[in-house]
Amino acid sequence: MKDRETAAVGALRTALGAIDNADAVPSPDGPATAPTTGPIAGATDGAGAGDVARRELSEADVTAIVHAEIDDLRSSADEYDALGRDEQAAQLRVQADLLERHFSADSHAPARVFGTGRGRRHGAGGLPANNA
Repeated sequence: MKDRETAAVGALRTALGAIDNADAVPSPDGPATAPTTGPIAGATDGAGAGDVARRELSEADVTAIVHAEIDDLRSSADEYDALGRDEQAAQLRVQADLLERHFSADSHAPARVFGTGRGRRHGAGGLPANNA
């Protein structure tokens, strides 16, 4: 049972990381317009002055991201097999299977598991924004 929990935690961490990366806003091209004086050159003044709102992902976006992660896990498992690293390949397949079973059995799994869809708001750093 303990091995299965470890695999589930690993699978969920992988999926959450991919989702957090996907809702990040790309940085603007070109040089920063921040001041060049002060204690840290190029820093913006004031707490939170450099924060940018994260993109809002739909349930369909999150589902696509998770399915892409499942495909990546399976592909990595195949690569481990080719290298003779059967134990690592098996671990990745268990993670892929856990995610696949969870997401194929429940069409609302992204909203329930990852808090996506309506009402999901991120502040800086992917933390829930204080909407008070």
